[in-house]
Amino acid sequence: MIQPSEITWRNGLIIPIGLAWLAIAHPQKLQGWVLGLGAGLTVAGLAMRLWSAGCLIKNDKLSTGGPYRFLRDPMYFGSMLCVTGLLTAAGNFGLLAAFHVVFHLFVMPRKQRQEGQRLLRRFGTDYADYVVSVSSLVPRLTPYESKEPTEFDFKHALFRNHEWGIWMLVVAIAAVLALKAAGLIPWLELPWAIPRWI
Repeated sequence: MIQPSEITWRNGLIIPIGLAWLAIAHPQKLQGWVLGLGAGLTVAGLAMRLWSAGCLIKNDKLSTGGPYRFLRDPMYFGSMLCVTGLLTAAGNFGLLAAFHVVFHLFVMPRKQRQEGQRLLRRFGTDYADYVVSVSSLVPRLTPYESKEPTEFDFKHALFRNHEWGIWMLVVAIAAVLALKAAGLIPWLELPWAIPRWI
């Protein structure tokens, strides 16, 4: 159950923004290969998030095993792929461009400042060395030599790190997009003239 303390202004905005976005999505206008590309990116993003969550032990130790051997922020990388895939499959290319501007210029720099300082205080030189060796979102070609290899734990990913909620949300969105692409829910359309590049 969600506690009142867990409800933030960001959480409160997710539902109305999501519904408005689904209303302007128009996957029925796209060619099959574009829908396939969007679906592929979404699945890849979900897989990356699941792998990352299954290897992440928050606050207890510095995670440098699993996907963290190649990326410092694999969960954010997975989220980026998911959103890119969904917006591609929805045909919202203007929103796709806006998302990447906000994500790379505002979200990630803020995340790096806040989390980076906390991890540096917590893990010291181990984290400093890791930052120098592994990029945030550009994968390494060779795996980082982790001092603490981490085994993947499926239950840990789904329940302790709450990936089941992300999967349910993405599957629900994908289902709505699929129904719109098939023309089965024409009622979920905004009546106003909205530019098709959005």
